[in-house]
Amino acid sequence: MKRARWLVMLLVAAALGVAAAPAGAATQKQQAWCFDDAATDEQRIAGCTAVISSATASPAERGAAFLNRGVALTNRAEFGRAVEDFGEAIRLNPAEAAIALSNRCAVRAMVGQLEPALRDCDQAVALTPDDPQARAVRGMLLLKLGEFRRAREDFDAALAEVPDDALSLFGRGLARRATGDTAGGTADMEAARALAADIDSYFLDSGISI
Repeated sequence: MKRARWLVMLLVAAALGVAAAPAGAATQKQQAWCFDDAATDEQRIAGCTAVISSATASPAERGAAFLNRGVALTNRAEFGRAVEDFGEAIRLNPAEAAIALSNRCAVRAMVGQLEPALRDCDQAVALTPDDPQARAVRGMLLLKLGEFRRAREDFDAALAEVPDDALSLFGRGLARRATGDTAGGTADMEAARALAADIDSYFLDSGISI
């Protein structure tokens, strides 16, 4: 099964900076691996596992570590573990619940759990209605569900925040075309291709017909 690249979500920026790690705490290197976006997936899993197990990490810090480890597990196609990690991130760090919900929505959508995915996406959008990522992820899911008018509304909202987002432009193009606006849909899709020449593959890998 191919993994669509749109499912790789943004990482939480969580700074745990301490001068020295006390006994039972994650080391500075492990913390860096968990929270530095330059780390490999293997490093991030190892680093975040150490933070999760740390006796000194706060619930919010452990929640952020679960979120980042979930992203790394998604990249490695370990989808069941990723869903579990995103669930722990939601429980431990409710202030960042929308990010974890969007991630879990995306993974569930990819493995065919469409109704649970929609519940996650709906909650994410309810918490952060102006977040273009939450809107774009739900828009992709709504395309898979054949709810084209709702999908267009989400892509419109995402594009209001980030007008040159190729994914949202292409998704809106598909939604417009499916609801009878062929010319407008084609224009959006061509604009998206000008921004990202391989945008078609994002949607095909996601199981969305073009």
